[in-house]
Amino acid sequence: GKSILISFVTLSAVTIVLPILSVIAGNSEFSFLDNFSLILFIFGYVITARSFSDMHSKERAYEWFMLPASMLEKLTARLLITSIGWAFLFLIVYTLSALAGEGLNILIFNYRHTFFNPFDADTWFVILQYLITQSVFLFGAVYFKKNHFIKTILSLLTIFISVAIITGLLGRIFF
Repeated sequence: GKSILISFVTLSAVTIVLPILSVIAGNSEFSFLDNFSLILFIFGYVITARSFSDMHSKERAYEWFMLPASMLEKLTARLLITSIGWAFLFLIVYTLSALAGEGLNILIFNYRHTFFNPFDADTWFVILQYLITQSVFLFGAVYFKKNHFIKTILSLLTIFISVAIITGLLGRIFF
């Protein structure tokens, strides 16, 4: 409850301050969509990776498993919260914060960036990419007992390196 509110206030403050700092620094390459993507993915993956920490905790596991819901219901609830719930809530907070940041930019510096459009196809493509890729981190949250995020990243790197080596060897053999 309280930590979620603090997190969203912090994300909002960062979103408001970033365009102002880009004007002060003279950065004309500032992109609301790039920042939206970065924050959506990083924070979304971390939230997802921590979503099943109760299940792996020695102190809270008993209560978690005794909840009167099936495993499918628990998984579905966490999936909806960490995917669609996070993406849409962050979209709303980010849009309002971007409006505030650009309003301050116009008031203080009389300068305007290309505005963040929450209805743009690129924005929804980024959200779709997040919804697809975050399932890997949800699996990591269920599978790994500790350090879910780091172990999921390391597992992905191991898989990618293994596939690259095998592909390279097969390419060398056949070509």
